[in-house]
Amino acid sequence: MRCPKHLRSEVVGYCHVCGAFGCAACLNEYEGAFYCHRHFEPIEEKIKREKRREQSRLRMERPLLVVCRRDGHMARGTCVTLNPHGEGFHLEQVDAKGDPSGKTVYIPFETTKVIFYVKSFDGNFAEMSNTLEWQSKGDPMVVVFEDGELLRGITAHGYRRDDPRFYLLPEEKDTNCLRMLIERAATHAIYSQDEYRHRCHRELEHYLELRQNPNVARDEIIGDFYFEHHDYQRALKYYRSARAERGETPALSKKLISTKYNLGIRHLKIAEYDRALEYMELVLKADPDNERARKKVRQLRDILDRVRPKAVAR
Repeated sequence: MRCPKHLRSEVVGYCHVCGAFGCAACLNEYEGAFYCHRHFEPIEEKIKREKRREQSRLRMERPLLVVCRRDGHMARGTCVTLNPHGEGFHLEQVDAKGDPSGKTVYIPFETTKVIFYVKSFDGNFAEMSNTLEWQSKGDPMVVVFEDGELLRGITAHGYRRDDPRFYLLPEEKDTNCLRMLIERAATHAIYSQDEYRHRCHRELEHYLELRQNPNVARDEIIGDFYFEHHDYQRALKYYRSARAERGETPALSKKLISTKYNLGIRHLKIAEYDRALEYMELVLKADPDNERARKKVRQLRDILDRVRPKAVAR
């Protein structure tokens, strides 16, 4: 019997789901049954998910690292052994999919700013095991780096103020980040949550006195304060509140766009590609001519298309 689509080929079977006959080029075999290409797609996705989980399991002892350097450059890869009390470490670099590039680079700790331990390089962290996560009874901390960037987290076990570097655990649970290794020399200041809250309160009161303007909503000025402190999530909250109160002015619109762009960059940094894309698309929706956001959207869609083609297609 000849294949309906390939007349020179013999039929080897029929699809287990729809019953369509086909040759070897038309059918995929799985666990003793044939499937046409359309009905094999969900099975193929299942196989890929299981493969990712297995790869994650095999790499449990080899952490996945996103290294942010003090000069602004980034590197991604794995490390067989990373001793935070040493002088540096060897990073086996990976490509955008998380596959080994075959290149290894030595990174001195003194050149780093923060090292993110992540669950996944491809953004599929929701599917990954969380067994690498540390449980902490530490204290909430706020780290302000020398470049102004701000990170919040909870101190891990063994935290000592005189250590050259220390671990922080993220406040959020639904994140790709497992923990962060902070290079103390790259910080401007380290506060307990209460210390930072009191400091911000004093600075904010002074800021409001200097910036008070009857033509500008108070919440917009508060948003400016948090934006200048690189606390973009809080800035967005107050900018949105100001918009709800007085409407969106051209100045406020620009501030919202800049805040969302910066939030997108933060998610991109730790391979949270879906969230990064969401913010960048919000930027483009408000400002279709924003070339920076357009470039990031292309970059993110290309990454997602390479690491999760079916998910993006849906």
